[in-house]
Amino acid sequence: MNRMFRLYNQNRKEFWTVILSIIFIFILIQLFNYLARMKNQQRREEVTKDEIRYENQSKSIISGGSVSEGKRATYGSLIEEFLENCIKGNVDEAYQALSTQCKEELYPNIESFQNLYWNRNFANKKTYTFQSWNSNNTDTYIVKLYDDVLSTGYSKQKGYIEDYYTIIKEDGIPKLNISSYIKQEEINQEKEEQGIKVTVEKVDIFKEFYRYKIKIKNNTEHDIVWHTENEMDSVYVMNRYDIKFEALLYENKKSDFLVKAGEEKEITIKFAITFREDMQIKNMNMMDIVADDSNHTEKIQLKIEW
Repeated sequence: MNRMFRLYNQNRKEFWTVILSIIFIFILIQLFNYLARMKNQQRREEVTKDEIRYENQSKSIISGGSVSEGKRATYGSLIEEFLENCIKGNVDEAYQALSTQCKEELYPNIESFQNLYWNRNFANKKTYTFQSWNSNNTDTYIVKLYDDVLSTGYSKQKGYIEDYYTIIKEDGIPKLNISSYIKQEEINQEKEEQGIKVTVEKVDIFKEFYRYKIKIKNNTEHDIVWHTENEMDSVYVMNRYDIKFEALLYENKKSDFLVKAGEEKEITIKFAITFREDMQIKNMNMMDIVADDSNHTEKIQLKIEW
């Protein structure tokens, strides 16, 4: 015992330094744990508040369901932040919320976004509402933009601008497709007949129409025309219920229809199809491919299936 007291007296300073250090570290750990618990609790409370805040906006009009609780706060705040940035004129910040697909297909640079979207919709100060339109496999919201009564001086709202925003994920991060742009699907299916090869590369789906990108390769020794004015329904797609949707070929240029010998041409074809989850287009039919001279009258017909 005397030996222990002697050892203690000889190392008293070091002993208490160690003891106090242990106590300090223990208190510090407890403090960090407490702060972490408080932060997590605060985060849970904030998420819960946002879940409740966006509860009405999360009830889907078309599907009859509701945006899942895990998505409500994230998706609602994304849309709200985008709209607030647009209203405040923060065009750069708003542009960054768009998906890569949306940028490539509609607004390839910030100038096009400002000229084609922001100037048309937010030149005057706006208020807004948004509501889930569909929440099955595609998370689409209907957005309504109103003129701000306080800024315009009008006592009543005079109509509104309607748009559809769809949320997709890029590398796990939610991004926006706007201007009724729903999504893009890769197809990459081809068919060849008598030296004519057609490849359906992909489709860009909007709420009111589908826009297919195709490639036509003419491996023959004569020029071809893949649509003539005599056959108004020469190009169409069909869905799984065998419902036919004809192409809006009047939107194409006349030069689109001609493919010279040995030429490969990329073309965009639009179809009046209203988006639904169960649409499931299954093939494209080109029924009026003919040689561009009087010596060839035989029609080539192609069906590209996927």
